[in-house]
Amino acid sequence: MSEILHATDISVRYRPLGSRLRRSRSREVHALERVSVTVRQAGILGIAGESGAGKSTLAKVLAGVIAPHEGTVRYEGAPIGCPRKRHEARLIQMVAQDPGSSLNPALTVRTVLSELIRFHGLRPADGVEVRCYELMDLVGLPRAVLAARPRALSGGERQRVALARALAVEPAVLIADEVLSALDTPVQAEILNLLRDLRERLSVAIVLIAHDLAVISSICEEILVMHRGSVVERGATRQIFTQPADPYTRMLLEAARRLTMPLAGG
Repeated sequence: MSEILHATDISVRYRPLGSRLRRSRSREVHALERVSVTVRQAGILGIAGESGAGKSTLAKVLAGVIAPHEGTVRYEGAPIGCPRKRHEARLIQMVAQDPGSSLNPALTVRTVLSELIRFHGLRPADGVEVRCYELMDLVGLPRAVLAARPRALSGGERQRVALARALAVEPAVLIADEVLSALDTPVQAEILNLLRDLRERLSVAIVLIAHDLAVISSICEEILVMHRGSVVERGATRQIFTQPADPYTRMLLEAARRLTMPLAGG
């Protein structure tokens, strides 16, 4: 598969709260340090690591939410900056961990989706409602959900609505940042199956970010492992699981095995 999105030597720094007056670079924390990542067209890349590894910061850089201090993000070989132009912003969409905080509680699902479709001029006026129906079908929700507001929906339904909102602008790359962490195991499986189906039906590239390597392995073809703002290992999923090279990767794998191990007497 050809490369669609590539980030090279991405570094992001910040100063801890209360340290700005000191003006000392030694107080800066490196959220990301010379991180490079390649997303292949219609591929599924997994990014794993514990909390604080820099996964979400990398997701925000790829999506154009924050600008890196160093490094370049390229889409189909051309640099893509931050902030992004309207047509550039459509290309790479991110779905965050908590859709409840990102969905406007005052708006119905229909309003959220239709406003996006109209803003980007993706359908004629008389085709907006039909497109809303298509999006509900894509993410496996009944069309009646269009009339609902976020607070009336379950966590899994809100996550599907967040996916529909991202897909409404017809992106080439979908970044799913810890979208499974707040969901029960059966709902996690449903969302994973949905992501796999979306890749196959829409040929959209997916970046799946999670702390659990076992979850990532179920649908990802390649895995990138992060630790303290750096990439410590990358490779095909089978290679990572059978021949992990880095001690941190081996630790994550062992933790994943313990979590999936049946309880004694169960």
